[in-house]
Amino acid sequence: MGSPPASSTRSPKVSLIDSVPALQQFLKTITPCSSLYLDLEGTNLGRYDGTLDIMTVLVPPHQEVRLLDIKTLGKKALAISPPEDTTKTLKSILEDPTTVKYIWSARNDAAALNWLFNVEMRGVLDIQLLETLTRSNDNGNNNKRRDISLDTAVERDLQLNAQEQARWHKLKKKFHGRMTWARGLFSSRPLDARTIRYCAGDVRYLPLLQKVYEERPVYNAQFLETLRMASAARVLQACGRGERKRTRPTASQRRSFGTLTQISPRGEAFAFPRAGGQTAYRGLGSTLVPKLVFLARRVIP
Repeated sequence: MGSPPASSTRSPKVSLIDSVPALQQFLKTITPCSSLYLDLEGTNLGRYDGTLDIMTVLVPPHQEVRLLDIKTLGKKALAISPPEDTTKTLKSILEDPTTVKYIWSARNDAAALNWLFNVEMRGVLDIQLLETLTRSNDNGNNNKRRDISLDTAVERDLQLNAQEQARWHKLKKKFHGRMTWARGLFSSRPLDARTIRYCAGDVRYLPLLQKVYEERPVYNAQFLETLRMASAARVLQACGRGERKRTRPTASQRRSFGTLTQISPRGEAFAFPRAGGQTAYRGLGSTLVPKLVFLARRVIP
């Protein structure tokens, strides 16, 4: 596999969006055909006592990374709309199944949006799952269920030049070191330059990783459908964690995810159609996504 083109790995422009007019202007640039590369940051992100402070967004073909300052904008951030289109908000975009959202490991992001803003994410393609599904058996690696981190994926799969590899590794190592002794790095205001660079780094390589995994020999249209199903299951599973969510999915969730989340007569949350018209039911246990990956590896050569 060759190295990504030099133009693809240049540091992108980064803009901080922390005012209503700036957010309105950004929303106007998103069309129904847009694809969003997302990452969320906060303290204890995705937990019942957590916060959501920053939403980092990359919208190709523009190479500008936007940091949406959710902490400063407050809960109204997801309800703000441009004057020309009062129906277009961050919430409506995140819930629109036709607007694809690419995320590396959607669990905590989806849970935080659901818990804190009552957002039911749709149209998610989890690039971490894409890597797992397309992973080969080379070098005797038979563990299809082990997810890898974004740091590992960038260092192992992108073949960056030595200078950029060192810059990425240094940025991550230093910031992770800060996180061990300083809490609330994502909620401190004003945001410092190191935090901004860290957040931007978590989305800038996602399009390249997607391209690398889609070029693996086993990738095909059937894989894409499997990825959609597995990503939707991961999102729903994440939103089902905790005492507040120990119930069956809502009607809107069932409509959103189709047959994957039909409620069975036994009260279970997931229904998978089988050949011959039979249906196999699965609950909301932590083994659901690994089962999907395992089944995909068996049915797709």
